[in-house]
Amino acid sequence: MPALPPARRSAVPESDYARKHAVTCLRLAAECRDLAAGAATPELRARVLRMADIWEDLADQPPSESTPDDSGSY
Repeated sequence: MPALPPARRSAVPESDYARKHAVTCLRLAAECRDLAAGAATPELRARVLRMADIWEDLADQPPSESTPDDSGSY
């Protein structure tokens, strides 16, 4: 009898993880934009808006090799 190929992990958890990653990044970007609206100085506002842009860029990228902890957070 031929040997069975090694078991592969299901793609569902990986796609679920990628979706959660994107949602988390977009939530953080939105929080940054909210913070920017109340920033005390133009410099602080610009910095927080740059952070929002970075979170949005990260939402479009696949998650890194790190995995969430047991609570589901990063």
